[in-house]
Amino acid sequence: MKSSGPVLVTGGNGHVGNTLAKQLCEKGYQVRVTVRNVEETEALGIFEGYPVEIHRADIRDEAALCKAMDGVRGVFQVAALYHYDESSLGEGIVANNTDGCVAVLRAAKACGVMRVVLTSSI
Repeated sequence: MKSSGPVLVTGGNGHVGNTLAKQLCEKGYQVRVTVRNVEETEALGIFEGYPVEIHRADIRDEAALCKAMDGVRGVFQVAALYHYDESSLGEGIVANNTDGCVAVLRAAKACGVMRVVLTSSI
């Protein structure tokens, strides 16, 4: 994947996402990330010193995902809500993470992405 274009990491502001994005940069990959709030991510300086492109996209928004996936060779789908709230089961964390994964896979297929690495927190 290194020489064939950038890779995208969803959920770039989360622990797994930002750690993965930084490691990919250190290995020579061109890296893009998606976050829901670009301004907050930039203000926190999460990627300071790393050549990461930051794109606004909720993992359930296929149109925004396709914009972020334009020209990428691979996607690391690591974005997920990660909190435990009994009242939100089925409508919050589970629905977001399930619907989000499906949207990422659909967008990747529509954009001709060659490889998707899927992780899951639940």
